[in-house]
Amino acid sequence: MRVFILPHSFDGEEKITLSGKDARYLTKVLRMGEGDLLTGRDRQGRFWDLRILQVGAHACTLGCSPAAGRPAALTDELPSYEGPFPEIHLYQG
Repeated sequence: MRVFILPHSFDGEEKITLSGKDARYLTKVLRMGEGDLLTGRDRQGRFWDLRILQVGAHACTLGCSPAAGRPAALTDELPSYEGPFPEIHLYQG
């Protein structure tokens, strides 16, 4: 499960604005946009459901709510794939 580590300055606010490397990672590397969900973790180890509210040129704003039980968004899952996975055999040559 891929989890975004929230900055040390995060203290349970309803909104947080990220800039620099963190904003670039979410918007350019993971290609997430407004409305997308992701899972975050704070410095105490608590999980948070994060929603991207606004994307700017060099910053993005996230809405934060505590995850009740299982986090809502697990970025490593394949929710749209419903068929069985093929059997794969890997041989070292």
